[in-house]
Amino acid sequence: MDELAELRAGSCKYVDHEEVISFLEGYGLFRPRNFHELQKGRELAIRLIGPDFASLKTFLRVEHYSGIGMLIYHQKKKITGMAGMLMLSFLGRNALLLNKFNGRNPLNEYLARRGEPVFATYVWAGAGITHESRTSIVLVGDGLRRAIFKGVPAFGRAVTKEGAIACEKYLQMKRVGSHAPGLFWHAGSYSSQGKWDGSSVLEMAG
Repeated sequence: MDELAELRAGSCKYVDHEEVISFLEGYGLFRPRNFHELQKGRELAIRLIGPDFASLKTFLRVEHYSGIGMLIYHQKKKITGMAGMLMLSFLGRNALLLNKFNGRNPLNEYLARRGEPVFATYVWAGAGITHESRTSIVLVGDGLRRAIFKGVPAFGRAVTKEGAIACEKYLQMKRVGSHAPGLFWHAGSYSSQGKWDGSSVLEMAG
């Protein structure tokens, strides 16, 4: 089986969006309560990751279309972390594998809506300024794959050295290959688990 065929071999799954959201909240990650929090989350990501990031308009569109987009982590009423998660349709997964997926402005047809099967999950972004926020972001990503998305391939694109370390060492993802630079994946099956110590700033982005 060649690499692309292996990557496409993962199963799809129908999931309950509310179950996903509840799981995320159990790790302290909540959808922004208002536009101000959305703006602050994006500002934090730009500060840690860089300016080449999805717009506020894109975050709002994705949230409205798919039911999930940006997630915020609070500590003492201050935003110390943010994450972005996408659940992909069949077209979205294939676009990602063919390096035709624009993470800064993903097409609606690439996203799985409520009630539609999820063919892949995509770590849209992840950034934290404290040990606690970074740890929660990594642990919830690993936990989601084990508890809800088992068997569904997970993807993420690291744009920093720290993001690549998080993908490979702690999330046990592997590089897709030269046709999709910077893209990491996990098949959704497990053997051992990397131990996360929270020591590195987690920085990933679409």
